Amino acid sequence: METRGSQKREKIKKLPYRVLKWLDNGEVILREDTGKKELWVENDHFSGYVIEINHIGYEFVRTIE
Repeated sequence: METRGSQKREKIKKLPYRVLKWLDNGEVILREDTGKKELWVENDHFSGYVIEINHIGYEFVRTIE
């Protein structure tokens, strides 16, 4: 995990997530190896935990049922 100021950043390659679907407006649905799906939104300057996909940071929004 990389730290940039108050941001904790991890590359998706190192995580149990895979891109399931790209949506409009910088949104992406990620699928965890367990099958859990989550919505993440592009926010390269979020001051918290982000997942890096293609050199861009994504912030967690919500779990998808």
